[in-house]
Amino acid sequence: MDEFGFKEMGTAELSNTKQNIVSLYQAGAFFGSFFAYVSAYFLGRQKSLMIFSLVFILGAGMMLGANGDRGLGLILGGRVLAGIGVGACSMITPIYISEISPPAIRGRLVGIYELGWQAGGLVGFWINYGIEQTLPSNHAQWIIPFAVQLIPAGMLLFGAFWIRESPRWLMSKHRREKAIKNLCWIRNLPADDLYIVEEVASLDLVLEEQAAAIGEGFWKPFQAAGRDRKVMWRLFLGCMLFMWQNGSGINAINYYSPRVSPDNQ
Repeated sequence: MDEFGFKEMGTAELSNTKQNIVSLYQAGAFFGSFFAYVSAYFLGRQKSLMIFSLVFILGAGMMLGANGDRGLGLILGGRVLAGIGVGACSMITPIYISEISPPAIRGRLVGIYELGWQAGGLVGFWINYGIEQTLPSNHAQWIIPFAVQLIPAGMLLFGAFWIRESPRWLMSKHRREKAIKNLCWIRNLPADDLYIVEEVASLDLVLEEQAAAIGEGFWKPFQAAGRDRKVMWRLFLGCMLFMWQNGSGINAINYYSPRVSPDNQ
């Protein structure tokens, strides 16, 4: 990215610039996960995936518009939007998978999603490495990885038009007829099939128990979690897991570059 004047920057300025480019994406993902809860609660899983896929595509498109004359502003803004899109979609997708999966293979399917997530990150690093080793340091070297982002984002957006809304979410919004219709489409079975009848009864039971124990409403899960020490302990363990995972320094290793100092370039 020599066109942005990285060679002319001092060591501290270059480090800060690279840190901002990387961390703005993480910050966007942090807030995207919160936005996802609001959207998924009120709009549903399908529409939320479409919305945040578009947000990501907008962010990736902004990055493609950056050049030496415009500066890094479009890249920084695009990274924020891309982070929001990824943070939201990475929260909504496993929820949607778990809600439409048959109970017998639910954990397996969510696990496959997580494996795909990590494999995709690995592929991304190898794409960057391959381009850095094969192309000279010019506009094409950094624009190609940004352009590649549009491929999975476009596939997700396209696929979101064809999926059906989560029957569980529809049932929670008291749209029972639509929920049963979507469940029949997902399972490819008629409404009077014993499997569908049992699954609908199971959904009814789970939602009734949830309404009795937690209640219905946007803030009810938070209030219920605050009252239950066991839930708070599990939430604490989950948060600490992610905190120490990042605190281990793995991101520093992932993003390490031996060319951080202009003296090494």
